[in-house]
Amino acid sequence: MKKNIPLFIAVSFLFLSSSCAVNSNRGTIRENHEVTNIFRSYEVVEDYNYFYYGVYLEPDTIMGIDKKYTVQSKFWKPIELTPEQLETWVIRLDRIRGDTDFARRYMGRYQGAYILDPEKSVIGIWYSKLDWGVFDFPGENIIIPYPPSLKPGSEGIRFRRGDD
Repeated sequence: MKKNIPLFIAVSFLFLSSSCAVNSNRGTIRENHEVTNIFRSYEVVEDYNYFYYGVYLEPDTIMGIDKKYTVQSKFWKPIELTPEQLETWVIRLDRIRGDTDFARRYMGRYQGAYILDPEKSVIGIWYSKLDWGVFDFPGENIIIPYPPSLKPGSEGIRFRRGDD
């Protein structure tokens, strides 16, 4: 058994170092109330291309990505966002409660966040009921946003209609 310990340590080290190398091109989100206010004031930032995830009438997430980036995704839909459309979405999203999962700490409200690249530089904004966003950066000025979700291990809060 003692002979296998060095082999186990070596294999474990290789596995951990390779998984760190794979994740070195990952970005994430960082919650920020200023971003929440940007969305709730219906401001469309000119330097961003906008995308949404979910159904058009009630998207789970809206994001703006710096125009210098090319977004590669089959999950996110591009939109020429206008202040009027953003206002419609924000008002509608603030009213929905029935049969919808929200991040527990969001208490049924959509929240804003900055989208960060692997160096923690801001490259976009995010507005969602979900609190986890992951992004790959496989090449120069290329971003792959994955579907948003609740953070692993966190529970969502489920709101019910009065007639349930």
